[in-house]
Amino acid sequence: MTVNIVTTEDLFSLGAQSDPDGNLVLVREDIEESTTVTTLYGGVGGQGEKGDPGRDGRPVTLAFEQGIPSATWTIPHSLPYQPIVIVVDSTGDVVEVEVRYEPGIAYVLAAYPFAGRANLY
Repeated sequence: MTVNIVTTEDLFSLGAQSDPDGNLVLVREDIEESTTVTTLYGGVGGQGEKGDPGRDGRPVTLAFEQGIPSATWTIPHSLPYQPIVIVVDSTGDVVEVEVRYEPGIAYVLAAYPFAGRANLY
């Protein structure tokens, strides 16, 4: 038996309930083990945690200075997410770069070596 569920209301009509975290949970003992349930429009999710507003309600920002010209910058940070990185050269012009991430590190990869500043948001 295959049940195709098109809306969240269909899940609720089958006995689904929201758990304390806002996840939609469907537990049915009367459905065979071989049953496949397909959700076409996703489930109900809870609202995520509110982020840190930072000082004075501004976003948390980290400024990184690269004094020696380099095409690759390694920027350590303690932000619990992959930050947005905006890079400017020593003249104040925004530089288009590639950014790669590892937990706690943002790597700025540029086409040419330059000195400047990176702001992490």
